[in-house]
Amino acid sequence: MGTPSAADGDDLSAIDGDNELEYLLEADDRSSTKRFLRAVNALVCGVDGIGYVHLPLPDDSPIVRGLSPLFDARIELRKREALVPEQRWHAPQHDTTTLWSQL
Repeated sequence: MGTPSAADGDDLSAIDGDNELEYLLEADDRSSTKRFLRAVNALVCGVDGIGYVHLPLPDDSPIVRGLSPLFDARIELRKREALVPEQRWHAPQHDTTTLWSQL
C-alpha cells in the first residue's frame, strides 16, 4: 500500500495528531479541538475531498471516543508479537465495528 493520494479530482487533506493537534490536545481543550476539526471537515467536504486525521492514542482513549462522532469512520490498527499488522473499522453513526483483518 502506498501513501494515500487524491484521485479522480478529489482533494486530500491529512492532519497528524503528533503535530497539528498536539497543542490543542495537550491544552486539554476539547471544545477548541472539536471546532477546529469541524471547520476542517467542512472545508474538505466543501470540495468533495477526503480527510484523514491521525491520533497516536489507544482506541479506548477518552479523546478518541470523544472525537469519533465527528467522522464517518475510525480505523484501529494493531501489531501483535509474531503476527502481521491488523486493522478494524468503526462506523460510529451506524454503531458498527468490523472484525480484525490483516493489512
